[in-house]
Amino acid sequence: MTIVRRILFCALLGAALPAWSQDATSETPQDYAWGAALATTPASPLYQVMLPERIYTDSVASDLRDVRVFNQQGHAVPFTLIPAVQKQTPPRTLPLRLFALEPVPDNSAASENLWLRSQDGIEIRLDGEGKKRVSKSYLLTLPETQKDEFPLSQLKLAWNAVPANWQARTDVYVSSDLKNWTLYGRDMPLMDLTSGSDHLLLNTLDFSALVYPTEMRYVLVVFNDAARAPTLTGATAVEQIYSDTAVNIPLNAVAKTVSSSVQEFSWQRPQPLVSVVIEAREGRVLPLAIEYRSEAKAAWQPLAKSVIYQLNGKSSEPLPTGGRVQAIRVTAVNGQLEDGIALVTGERASQTLIFNAQGKGPFLLAWGNGAAQPQAMDVDMLVPAALRQANADIPYALVEDRIVLGGDARLTAVDPALQQSQLKKMLVWAALGLGVLVLVWVGLGIWREVRQKSA
Repeated sequence: MTIVRRILFCALLGAALPAWSQDATSETPQDYAWGAALATTPASPLYQVMLPERIYTDSVASDLRDVRVFNQQGHAVPFTLIPAVQKQTPPRTLPLRLFALEPVPDNSAASENLWLRSQDGIEIRLDGEGKKRVSKSYLLTLPETQKDEFPLSQLKLAWNAVPANWQARTDVYVSSDLKNWTLYGRDMPLMDLTSGSDHLLLNTLDFSALVYPTEMRYVLVVFNDAARAPTLTGATAVEQIYSDTAVNIPLNAVAKTVSSSVQEFSWQRPQPLVSVVIEAREGRVLPLAIEYRSEAKAAWQPLAKSVIYQLNGKSSEPLPTGGRVQAIRVTAVNGQLEDGIALVTGERASQTLIFNAQGKGPFLLAWGNGAAQPQAMDVDMLVPAALRQANADIPYALVEDRIVLGGDARLTAVDPALQQSQLKKMLVWAALGLGVLVLVWVGLGIWREVRQKSA
């Protein structure tokens, strides 16, 4: 029985030792350096947060893995990070009044002007267009009730059905007083074509970012030499359409003068910048060699050779980077920096945080933890697609003043999982060593018992 008991003791010891290393951990707000209360009104299951600049500069990781949201009980709640965009708003449309015009015959072959007249007696003169061959023209006017500016991007026209296929080119003019006309579009195509079951309809005149100010109340559409020009029955002005665009957040760099021709600009931590804006002082034009480094101790890499200027109200364009940048170095080419660069700003893509308001408020936004691992969920797991398509319906939570939680010491904290892994390795090696000693002890005991019985 003694031999059996010794073997059983070894088996139990081997099973128990790994359990000693189990140590469940969970995050608390004190695991993070700083925090800020979130003002959440009205009541909602979801809130979105526009992260302030200090989140990007204070966070240990450039991917914001050390950002969390806690409820009043100190429990972390689910959240996601998505790129912040400027949402497109549905364009307004504005029906226009419509008046048909006919060209007025001019017996003077040398006339440089084109005259158009409506049945109501409206006359329009187009200077310098006397040789234009016009078939039909239409005067479009804003409603009398429209007083504010209307950014015009498109005219949508309606016409009666035409028996045969047709296409035409039009010129478009605008005026504030029916006397002075400005050309806004030349040879703009319109068509209505049918071939079998195929139908090609082009009934819009598109403009590129044209501002339609209040005083420009009249639009003139002139059909050029179109044998089958249609009879218009209506016209609608469409507001300028703005696409969804990513929002960048500017991060100012700290300047350091290296020499009379060299300056460095750095950020506290590497940032995933999309561009760098280098601003010269007013009245300066500076040819520069520009370098960057991705880490504080990394080697400098060339970024661009460019002329940076601030002159007559115009300034140089941002320089694209598209990667991690910790610092920028500018060197004057064959010259001096004189009074230096005015400002260097890095632009990184802004993020919107959306969190699930689980538990009781107030909720706390926390950041700054060197031990944190990514916890942001995929947006599909948190926000239903229908809500995501119109996330303006998700109320905003406002970020209040920063408070200290765990303090600066949390910035250099070590991942608890790594610590636990190292502890487990030490325990396993200790268990193996102890197991060897136990096996030797058991073996010696068995050897003694066998000798005693054989004696």
